[in-house]
Amino acid sequence: MRKEKPLYIVLGVLFVTYVTVEYYSPKPLDWTITFDQNDKNPYGAFILFDRLDNFFPEKIVSFHTLHESKEGDAHLLILAENFNPSDPDIDALHDILDEGRTVMIASRMFSQSFLDELKIDTKVEVFENITADSTSVALEGGTTIHVPWSFVNTPFDIDSSTIWNSHAKSGGGVLISKDYPSAKLILSSLPLAFTNYGLLHDDVYLFAEKALNLIPEGSVQYNRYYHVGKQEPATPMRYVLSQAPLRWAVYLSLLLLLCYLLIGSRRLQRAIQVPEPLENTTLQFVKTIGALYHREGNHKNAALKLSGHFTHVLATRYYLSTFDENTYKTLAAKSGVPLEDVVKTFDLIQVVKQSPKVSEELLVQLYDNIAKFKIH
Repeated sequence: MRKEKPLYIVLGVLFVTYVTVEYYSPKPLDWTITFDQNDKNPYGAFILFDRLDNFFPEKIVSFHTLHESKEGDAHLLILAENFNPSDPDIDALHDILDEGRTVMIASRMFSQSFLDELKIDTKVEVFENITADSTSVALEGGTTIHVPWSFVNTPFDIDSSTIWNSHAKSGGGVLISKDYPSAKLILSSLPLAFTNYGLLHDDVYLFAEKALNLIPEGSVQYNRYYHVGKQEPATPMRYVLSQAPLRWAVYLSLLLLLCYLLIGSRRLQRAIQVPEPLENTTLQFVKTIGALYHREGNHKNAALKLSGHFTHVLATRYYLSTFDENTYKTLAAKSGVPLEDVVKTFDLIQVVKQSPKVSEELLVQLYDNIAKFKIH
């Protein structure tokens, strides 16, 4: 432990230094379209949500569908890239408007079923001059502003409509509204004009101001469901994992802990000796005795020892207590040795037992027959 203490200190210093540098280093701009009320990146909505206080006495954030938002009295403000409500949500939208609550929806794209329900259509804007860095938007009242090309996507085609009002045009309606008895449905195809980048770009803020002024006074619900879906509960760990420096700090801590466990377990655990398997000393003994008898020329004793060992192994392995003609077939089936070889082997054993002397040829023949059983 004393030898490794300096190493642990160096690793700890490097770890703290890395986390500190990552935490305080300049963060690159994230151009992801989030419409997040807390996001200060270009396409977040921090400025919009902060300035809602200038238009409405109360504001709330919601991640509910239109169907779930039927209860309440707040007007709805929805920003999305692709507004694609379900049939129950469309029915709920009509109910909300009938209750006198205004709904404003700004989206780059609208589903065809939603447009068909409202009996409006969109058209693709063809720009005649793309040398400039922006295009003009004519606001109701004669004011003209300039927005980036990327903001204008698919304006509404309501030129022949008598129920829709146009409040801003750029080749088509980009801010339109429909009056209900005590509410309005406001649609815009320029949701990026409400982002941080849009509100700080030249005079685009006039467009957002024009749109928000169409919503009557009262509380407003900033609905984010149609861009991000259901928001999962916020927890400290979720926040930690959402921040790159803190996330890497967690990963490095887990990695160091894993390395410590691996290294520490190898140092603390004693080596476990693997026992050597027991040798077949009986076979070695038989070979030794057989070699001794062979040198002395006592082939009969060697043959008797060999046959005795053979019958003992058969009795132990195949559970045969007697060896006669009735058990030869059983032994042949269990050992896989042909029946004629089984009979011949036991005939040789009988010859050995009954003969006063055993020749070397007979001993070798007995050994070869016993070897067919592979009892070693």
